[in-house]
Amino acid sequence: MKQINTELVSVVIVTRDRPVLLQRAVESVLSQTYPQIEIVVVDNMSKNPPDFRSLGSRIESVKVVRTESFLTASASRNYGVSQANGDFICFLDDDDYYLPNKIQVLADVLNADNTTEMAYGNTQMLGPNRSDLGVCVGPPEISQLLYYRYIHLNAVMVRKNTLKHYAFDENMTTYEDADLMFRIVKHCKCVHVDMMLAVWNRDNRPDQLTSKNWGRAESNWLIICKKFSSDIRSNFKVSRLYYKKMSQLSFYNWHVMSGIYFGLLFIFFGWIKQSPNKSDSF
Repeated sequence: MKQINTELVSVVIVTRDRPVLLQRAVESVLSQTYPQIEIVVVDNMSKNPPDFRSLGSRIESVKVVRTESFLTASASRNYGVSQANGDFICFLDDDDYYLPNKIQVLADVLNADNTTEMAYGNTQMLGPNRSDLGVCVGPPEISQLLYYRYIHLNAVMVRKNTLKHYAFDENMTTYEDADLMFRIVKHCKCVHVDMMLAVWNRDNRPDQLTSKNWGRAESNWLIICKKFSSDIRSNFKVSRLYYKKMSQLSFYNWHVMSGIYFGLLFIFFGWIKQSPNKSDSF
């Protein structure tokens, strides 16, 4: 099959003191079937900077940039994008990895239609002992995406010019990846490729970055609720889900009045469930 891909693809990997996992992530990128790849490793103040001498001549494809201070996930990814030379951008968490055809498949989509701003595939979720936790899969439709949140950052490819308009929100310290996907799907032409392209490890290791910080979760979920208020309220299933979680997070943080307010919204959107003007498709 003739390859039409010629664009340089930059893969941004943010890391901090996880050398073994980082090596696996980098190897998965270097093992891609697509030839034109640059790996931008953002070293977010590791105590021991990444060492890729074991890669031999393949080290030429790896560019390490070190932050001057510890950055949030949003800021460090934006920094990585600013340092990338490719016109197409991918992201990879340093504890996850790509399947070998990920970049080829998505680059083909973007090269085939210059109006497509993001392409994405499916993501395999693996739990402890590599247990199968299911697959992240779904169409580029904002209501469904808000409800199921199935586009994982590992499985996307975005034009760099698109990320100049829709960068990671540096005011957010969690849910920033979901927020970016919501905005791009809402405002840009996106294409879903129904193929498994990446792996997301959800194995509950002690060094995983996701943690139950209820205060941070509450403030960032509120940002999501405000940004996408019209989309949330246009579908009763989505509104019930978001306002229930907002109410719970508020009560977890002893913000009683906020908890009551969003609890009432949750009840209200349940009450109007049967309204013929309220969409609940999907």
